[in-house]
Amino acid sequence: MSVERGQPQASEWGYRLAAIASHAIEEHRIEKALPSRGYPIADACEPEALGDLLHTTNYDLIVHLYDPESQDVKTLYEGVMRLVDRLTKPLAYLAAFDLNPDQTPWLERAGQAAVVEWNDYIHSNWQSRVQLYSQIPPADQPLLPDQLQNLVTTGIALERDLIAQMGFTFEGTGDAWGFHRTPDRAWEERDQRAQAFEAQLLAETGTVRLTV
Repeated sequence: MSVERGQPQASEWGYRLAAIASHAIEEHRIEKALPSRGYPIADACEPEALGDLLHTTNYDLIVHLYDPESQDVKTLYEGVMRLVDRLTKPLAYLAAFDLNPDQTPWLERAGQAAVVEWNDYIHSNWQSRVQLYSQIPPADQPLLPDQLQNLVTTGIALERDLIAQMGFTFEGTGDAWGFHRTPDRAWEERDQRAQAFEAQLLAETGTVRLTV
């Protein structure tokens, strides 16, 4: 995949987003080829598993923000990118199983709290994700290099938008770039949900830990 100066890919964060998008696309292709072979939906797409992932993502994001080491922007950036990488794979699996733009009925099986997390982090980005993944052939069909590059370019914009929905923006390309947290009242609500999830973890396991 070629990279031209001035493109987002030409920065460190652009390369990271390209890698995340490429991995998700490949996982989607593999998953899309499985139903014709009689395989069921991936366990990670089941409502309970997806709901738990969403709760954990919100919790881990808040933990990263409170971590004193995250005063170093590079540390915060690395933590957020790991969360995005972890989140995009089950979304790629889900899109291989169901391209419905409204996943609320599916998530409701995991409880209304899961729907809240979905609406906060994924809903505004899901339609664009569906449009991208609907163009991707399964792994048992060819994908030309130029096609892949176009898909990854769209994927970079998609994952950048997901990060913006999580509350962060990138600025600049090349060696001079920034990673910024956007002020938003949503952080207070996310904090409250994270505290509730932490209390649940303590009640169920007796321990609390950062999961990524």
